[in-house]
Amino acid sequence: MTEKLYYQDPEMKKAIVRVNRNGQNSVGFYAVLDQTCFYPEGGGQPADTGRIGEVQVTNVQTLDGEILHYTESPVPPGQYEAEIDWKRRFDHMQQHAGQHVLSAIFDDFHQMKTTSFHLGEERCPLI
Repeated sequence: MTEKLYYQDPEMKKAIVRVNRNGQNSVGFYAVLDQTCFYPEGGGQPADTGRIGEVQVTNVQTLDGEILHYTESPVPPGQYEAEIDWKRRFDHMQQHAGQHVLSAIFDDFHQMKTTSFHLGEERCPLI
């Protein structure tokens, strides 16, 4: 099981990781790490992107309890420096915090509950 470093320190930008195994499925190449600072897609929050060694990480998903780091090319088992795209992560963190503030105001003052929320590059719709 991959240790989720992003729960210990949400501002962690990089870590030394070990690729325990790699593979390919219908989505693409992936690597399974011993620990990760990459947040997988979930709860309305998009997945982190970045790199493992010199290989770009394009998506991170949880599948059957395993965190798969989808990469542009295979990453052989071994030890690497992994780094998230901090600008993207920080933008998502700010949007997420803002959504909580807006939702609380709408609920407290107008009895309007949030039923849906989406983080995006251009827009951040709140329904």
